[in-house]
Amino acid sequence: MALFRVSTPKEPKPDSPALLFRDLRHDPSIKFLWGHQEKLLDKYAQDHQQEKNLAIELPTGSGKTLVGLLIGEYRRRAFGEQVVFLCPNKQLCHQPKTQGWPRPHRRRHGQS
Repeated sequence: MALFRVSTPKEPKPDSPALLFRDLRHDPSIKFLWGHQEKLLDKYAQDHQQEKNLAIELPTGSGKTLVGLLIGEYRRRAFGEQVVFLCPNKQLCHQPKTQGWPRPHRRRHGQS
């Protein structure tokens, strides 16, 4: 299942994906970014924003989903791009939804 969001004019352009985290509504159990997540997002903002393709490699359970969602939401807001979040299995497709990402303007397409 893919989630789609449509930009609205009232969404401000974020300064960086890491700073966007504190502005978005999300699961209250996720209180902050882990140090390695914040460093990765800062590195992306400094050196890789213009890359056409990007691969993120982190160990299992280290927060790749959150990093990917923040980069996608950042690009959607900052550059007006359409973002598609694709997953290889149903468990990963439901993970953003259960964590509360993204909240407004969500559209679901595909099979559940």
